[in-house]
Amino acid sequence: MGAQCMNAIFVTQGNYALFYLDLLPLLKQKVTLDHIGFYVTDKPNFPRYLESANNSKLKVEFLKGWEIVPAAGEKADLDYLKNIESEFGEPFLWNALVMDRRVYNGVLTKFKQDYKPRFTHRQMLALLQRSFRDVLEFIENIRPDIIIGGFTPVTMTEYIFYRCAKARGIKYINLNPTKIRNCVTFSEEIYREFPHIRKDYEKYLNQAKENSFLAKAREYMQTRDRKYEGVIVSCPKFPYRNFFVGALKCPFVMAKYYLKKAYLDNEIKGYQWGYYYKNIHNPLKDKFLRMALPYFPAEKLKRLEYAYYPLHVEPEIALSLFGREYLNQIELIRNIAKSIPLTWKLLVKDHPAGVGRRNIGYYKKLLEIPNVVLASHYADSSAVIKNAKIVFTVSGFSGFEAILEKKPVITFGKTFYDILPESIVRHVSSLDRLPDIVSELLNDYRYSEKETVCLIASIMKNSVPLNLYENVLNKKERITVDNKTFDDQKRKFVEYMLRWIN
Repeated sequence: MGAQCMNAIFVTQGNYALFYLDLLPLLKQKVTLDHIGFYVTDKPNFPRYLESANNSKLKVEFLKGWEIVPAAGEKADLDYLKNIESEFGEPFLWNALVMDRRVYNGVLTKFKQDYKPRFTHRQMLALLQRSFRDVLEFIENIRPDIIIGGFTPVTMTEYIFYRCAKARGIKYINLNPTKIRNCVTFSEEIYREFPHIRKDYEKYLNQAKENSFLAKAREYMQTRDRKYEGVIVSCPKFPYRNFFVGALKCPFVMAKYYLKKAYLDNEIKGYQWGYYYKNIHNPLKDKFLRMALPYFPAEKLKRLEYAYYPLHVEPEIALSLFGREYLNQIELIRNIAKSIPLTWKLLVKDHPAGVGRRNIGYYKKLLEIPNVVLASHYADSSAVIKNAKIVFTVSGFSGFEAILEKKPVITFGKTFYDILPESIVRHVSSLDRLPDIVSELLNDYRYSEKETVCLIASIMKNSVPLNLYENVLNKKERITVDNKTFDDQKRKFVEYMLRWIN
């Protein structure tokens, strides 16, 4: 393998750039790295990227996401855009804009449900045009043998790299969390199709002999705590200490952003308000909502016949990429509510990350639907699922948790567990038949432990442990499930990556 020579482009967001840059010395031991390119989005950390690149003693070039933003003031060449849409669209290029909430949504979209567009349609076209030109020029310069995505694409330019790789026949792999403990896997597309997992799943179904992965899957099934690395820790009590400390520090934090003019950078547009929303605004709004909204009492769930729908955070990749047809969750919930048995309720629970992000009017619109009731977002999700008759989700992990609790599941977006048979989980591609599909699944539901074990085993076989949120993204407030040293994880991750590269 040491004789192999490789050009590569790493397409990253935030801290993923530093993670992949730190891997270069390990990769260099296995492969001859010739020309390396990095797409980066975090301007304040760029000096650290340069230092890490210099330490690797490799030829590394950077494409800087923040340099694309001034192009919003340029004139869009409509003929050029029609040509690139013809070559790179699937069939059109709206995905590039919709999945980038900092382009398609408002400046505060990171901290609240902000749908007021930051850019006009003309400005979006100008940004798309500049991004395509820069990406194509970068690819021509690096001439990559492979393009490696840092995570599921959430920016316009990441998606453009993906489409360019597919259209030009360049090998592409993209990192995905499986949400089974801290396991991550690669895929050659961005839509969670995972043919490598499906292949082993089908092999295990027809295999009588036990193996280590099947044994580990059974062990996972038997544990009651199935939280995955990176899941948000709920905080049912008002965070008084953080609130008062935040109130004191907020003016200084915001002043720091303004003095550095960090708010002018695309990828952190609005971030000068981040500290305020996280520590002051959202906790206060959440406290008000708890007092104002009629949450259904958790202790009465056992006596209620209900279907369950967990809300996704908006705007977020779970909807904008994996379930774009259902960006309006209120209307989706309205359709679900009239597609279940007449005497049932539809229980709706907000996502833990949605705390304080939505206005009270959003919840009031949900409560206007006759058979909808709300559960507190601090309610125990496992208890809510355990007492539900059926669970609906666009693309959330709650659907898989429901499968493990032997509940029928209906999905609307793209999920890894759609691999399972239709007697366990049904994917809905059109709402026209939703009532019939619900009725069919309730009547024909058959849980299969063998199918579920084989799916988990195939995920474990085709993944590698990596603490993405704790060590890569530095989100220490998230749950971690692995105490192995990060250096050990990185070495195994490089070995795993090389198998995909080859």
